Amino acid sequence: MPDEDALVQNLQSATGLDEAVLRKIVQEIREWYDEDLPAWVQRRHRELQRQGAPNREIFSMLCQEARRILIRPRPMTERQIRRLIYG
Repeated sequence: MPDEDALVQNLQSATGLDEAVLRKIVQEIREWYDEDLPAWVQRRHRELQRQGAPNREIFSMLCQEARRILIRPRPMTERQIRRLIYG
């Protein structure tokens, strides 16, 4: 991330949070935005399965969620989502 030190310094002066905490937050944000679409679909599929949702509902939910995430992928069909999960 460009000029991470300046970002951390600015956040520290604005929030009063500890530098180590802010660096962890910046790292988490970077990892969030580095996740590509296939990784996001597979991660969310596993999360929703652990919550007990059946695949029929999961595929529909993923289509809806993909429209709302900050980095928006192209619109996907349920078939495309299944292919990302199962190959």
